[in-house]
Amino acid sequence: MIEYIFLGILQGIFEWLPISSQGQLFLVMTLLFDISAQEALNSAVWLHTGTMLAAVVYFRRDVTTLVKKFFKLEFDDDLLSFLIVSTVVTGIVGLPLYILMSDISATFGQISIAIVGVALIATGLLQRQAKKAELSDKKISKQDKLVTGAFQGLSIIPGISRSGITTSVLLMRNFTSKQALKLSFLMSIPAVLVAELGLGLVGGIDFSVNYALGAAFSFASGLVSIDIFLRVARRISFWAFCVVMGLLTFVPLFFILV
Repeated sequence: MIEYIFLGILQGIFEWLPISSQGQLFLVMTLLFDISAQEALNSAVWLHTGTMLAAVVYFRRDVTTLVKKFFKLEFDDDLLSFLIVSTVVTGIVGLPLYILMSDISATFGQISIAIVGVALIATGLLQRQAKKAELSDKKISKQDKLVTGAFQGLSIIPGISRSGITTSVLLMRNFTSKQALKLSFLMSIPAVLVAELGLGLVGGIDFSVNYALGAAFSFASGLVSIDIFLRVARRISFWAFCVVMGLLTFVPLFFILV
């Protein structure tokens, strides 16, 4: 029971960082706690449900507004259409990858993390070199919806961080760090919901007190950490934010190499 409390806390922190929470927690569960691969996968469903609900609560005003607009069929709203289109594109890209690459090695997954990290660092250094002021909020385009959704679909590959790759893409498309983080975190809500409903329909979802406990702690931990993470992001410069995010992706590689 204690290990699931620990896993829930880790999930709540890892979910918002560009280090692939699913990949890292899978290693912790199987190697450190000797949890079977199947149980680890079942646990991941519940742990991600906790952080998804944390995002819903944290962005409750946005979510409430978006739900109302959805049922009123106001699909011309930029944010609502962004989430719908990007989620659909994520499914189109992610499902074939899940089928074709389910046996991909963990090593390739860690290399994928590094690629995302390099992209973030390069974005930050380019911004610093250009000496640009912080960008103003950008209007979401059709290309933004398609590109971001496609890259989110790539996060089905083991080791690729969903938050890392989507934030990186949004920053490269000239969104501010505040916009990029908010859009990335909001994208996690429909993406995780759809993915877990799909997994539930295909293979069923097991329930246990341990899973519920892990979900509860991932919710609490995620709610606290998302607020801290966004506050920190607002207090540092755009280029520094990119570099720090990129460097964080190399933390798992360090532990693997040593």
